[in-house]
Amino acid sequence: MKKNILIIICTYNRQEFLYKNLEILKRHFRNEIKKILIIDNASNLIVKMDSFIRVIKNKNLYMIIHLIKKD
Repeated sequence: MKKNILIIICTYNRQEFLYKNLEILKRHFRNEIKKILIIDNASNLIVKMDSFIRVIKNKNLYMIIHLIKKD
């Protein structure tokens, strides 16, 4: 039985770390976790979304970083 567990992961350019841990979560805890939300602060992740995984691209931080790089 699925529990009402929501995991929120915030990341910025940590693709390898994220992909590895997503696989662990899906493999070992899929029946216990209701949903995984990933906040992509760099807006550069490639993750297949479904009813279990949702990626939210954080445009605000992405825009701020580009503005800082221009200076």
